[in-house]
Amino acid sequence: FSPPGVRAASPFFTPAKAAGVPAWSPDTAERSTVKNADLKCPKGTKIYADQTSMSCAFPASTPGGVPVLHGIMVLFYESTGKIKSQGMYEKGLLRWSVEYHAAGGRNYVAFYDDVEPKVHRENGLYTRYAAGGTVVVSQAEYKSGTLNGWQKLWENDGTPIVATRYENGKAVEEVLPNGTKTAKP
Repeated sequence: FSPPGVRAASPFFTPAKAAGVPAWSPDTAERSTVKNADLKCPKGTKIYADQTSMSCAFPASTPGGVPVLHGIMVLFYESTGKIKSQGMYEKGLLRWSVEYHAAGGRNYVAFYDDVEPKVHRENGLYTRYAAGGTVVVSQAEYKSGTLNGWQKLWENDGTPIVATRYENGKAVEEVLPNGTKTAKP
């Protein structure tokens, strides 16, 4: 038996399919198996690689300057060599990213609309997973770095906790799994 409203709220609390990133590397990649040629860096960029990272970047424009990321960047856990994260950059601006739990499985998937290097602005659906990378524990809708839309939270086993609707970063409504709705002041 379900309390009134729970059945009506259940589809609402079903996680949306995570945004599909054009992931370069499989979620199970390890540093020992990834070769420089696998990056397929864009024209004019150079490969920068060491034990824990691989990236495509435009060489620094001045001596001692910093290369500008452009194309794929992949990081690996030093202790295991397993993939830690991968992302796509355009002229130093992050466009998408997938981060992984140390034990394996996705931690989050996100898109960005950065306008400054190293100042990341989420844009679109941001999905976070429990350890293991299969159970969604939060999803939030962003517009240029600001919560704008629904943010839904679940326990690590997938049990819904709460959903909050945001308008330009301000919470305006909350929905509980039993269907109870509350307007936010």
